Amino acid sequence: MTTVPKKKPYTKKKFLEQTELYLKGMKGGFDKVEMHNKIVTKDNILRKQGVPRNEVISIIKKANQNVNRLFRQRAMRKD
Repeated sequence: MTTVPKKKPYTKKKFLEQTELYLKGMKGGFDKVEMHNKIVTKDNILRKQGVPRNEVISIIKKANQNVNRLFRQRAMRKD
C-alpha cells in the first residue's frame, strides 16, 4: 500500500511569491479583476491557517513594493 505524504501548509513566503506574480500580471496587462480575485483566494487560505489580517495586508504591501521596484529598474534600463 502506498502512503501519501501530508499536504504541506501554505506559507507566508509562498503567498508573497504568488502575490508578486499576480501583481506583475496586473501591471503587465492581464485582467485586473481576475488577478485581484486570485490574490484574495490565496489570502483566504492563509487567513484560515490563523494568520492575522494585518499581517496578510503587510505581505501584500511588501509584494507591491517589490513589483514596483522591479518595474522601475526595468524602465531605467531601457533609457
